[in-house]
Amino acid sequence: MQRKVKNFAIGRFQNVAAILDAKVTGAQATYYRQWLMSVAQKVAEAQKEGGIMGIGSSRVSEREADVLKELAAALGL
Repeated sequence: MQRKVKNFAIGRFQNVAAILDAKVTGAQATYYRQWLMSVAQKVAEAQKEGGIMGIGSSRVSEREADVLKELAAALGL
């Protein structure tokens, strides 16, 4: 299920990248791509991972960081 959701999100990000390339200027596309990644980053940081009672926890898990990299690549960042 997680892989299916990840692949769906990556596909949508690829679609967004194609639409941006076709419809807006390079600067506008870059701005929107960066904004979209900032939203994804904030979602990933919404809950701490690991640790005990918040001690030793991280803002983004390794798996989330990997997905963020894949999403950025899908957007061409």
